[in-house]
Amino acid sequence: MDIERGKNDRLIIEMPPRHGKSELGSKYYPTYRMGHHPQNDIMLTSATGDLALNFSSATRDLLSEYGPSLFGTSIRHDRRSADFWRTTDGGACRAAGVGGNIIGHGARLAIVDDYFRSVQEALSPTMRDHVHRWFHGTLMHRLARGAAVVIICTRWHPKDLTGKLLEEAEHGGDKWRRISLPALATDGDPLGRRPGECLWPEFEIDGDKFGFGERWLEKRREAYYASGYPWMFEALYQQNPPEVLDAEWPAEYWDNVRFDEWPALDDTIMRVVALDPSLGKTDKADYSAFVMLAKTSDGRFWVDADLGRRSSSLMLDEGMRIMDDFRPFAFGCESNTFQELLVDGYRERMAASHLNVHAYSINNYVNKITRIRAMTDLFASGRVLFKSHSPGAELLLEQLRGFPSHMHDDGPDALEMAIRLCNELLTGDAETEEDYYSVPATT
Repeated sequence: MDIERGKNDRLIIEMPPRHGKSELGSKYYPTYRMGHHPQNDIMLTSATGDLALNFSSATRDLLSEYGPSLFGTSIRHDRRSADFWRTTDGGACRAAGVGGNIIGHGARLAIVDDYFRSVQEALSPTMRDHVHRWFHGTLMHRLARGAAVVIICTRWHPKDLTGKLLEEAEHGGDKWRRISLPALATDGDPLGRRPGECLWPEFEIDGDKFGFGERWLEKRREAYYASGYPWMFEALYQQNPPEVLDAEWPAEYWDNVRFDEWPALDDTIMRVVALDPSLGKTDKADYSAFVMLAKTSDGRFWVDADLGRRSSSLMLDEGMRIMDDFRPFAFGCESNTFQELLVDGYRERMAASHLNVHAYSINNYVNKITRIRAMTDLFASGRVLFKSHSPGAELLLEQLRGFPSHMHDDGPDALEMAIRLCNELLTGDAETEEDYYSVPATT
């Protein structure tokens, strides 16, 4: 009604599948709108052309049946096709699929009812960008001044059209009123539901009571979690797509894991630095990742990191600076192909500067993903803490939150090597510093 009265011109409605959002927003509301403003033009768009035509024809038929008696208007007999029809007062409705052709038509109201046809489209960066470009480059410049836009959707991805528009709103873009109605209520529910209360337990199909009740929804949640796609329930039913859809570890693992000051030396039983080296300076190159790690007698690991894109000479300079500041007992560097030369370079530089640090070459025979996953118990128990206000530690945490789909895993790789080197030095399992070929030990 705020859209109707001109109090708002940007509205997003998020609801679970099969909960009536299209029936209300793309069938009855356009009928009501055209009845009250039969001289206006509207656009009905949806994920597919067929869906848009269905909404348009349903609106046309309702207005044809009830328009004369309720609103004093009807549908012109010579302009009543599903994709384009007119009222007897001059208004028109244009229907098209998202991405379709709407050139040559304007509107005082545009409705976008879902913008993805499938999960495959939602997970495709190319399709997400395509929808986003169509929205800004095609739909928005067809609108009359002061026109309203209503987006009706079930969320699929944090960077879907809705996610991008809300992010733009924080940086000077259009301000959207967002009404999010999860299947199971959470705190601050816009309908005033108690947390956990269902949105539509009374749902019926052809007179048969079906109901999206709590028991049914919990079974759906269990099924999604058992299938290995827990994010689908959170996105589709709770309208809360996680930042990383296939994250290895729950987001709560990274709550309350920061520290301000390093532990006292009296409590520290080992200090090491590990390097996962990489060459390259472009924004697509891997990082060279230094991890500084201290282990305390209570079994916790205290971590800082320095991740950057560096040449081999810069890696040597930065590594020497880090070790001079951190003063570790040992330094470990992954040593495959060119990296062996780095280790020799560090040994020469440390000898020349009289820096008493043992330098170890590390050959990793076990798959990187498997090695990183070996840290799960440590993360689950909160025994790995990260330095506050450190850009490197924050980037390391970002890579951990996005593992295994994050485009970079250099930080987690260096962290695993640092923990492994630390533990093996404490247990005496590490080989000589000149010839350290290690397999993962228990962490």
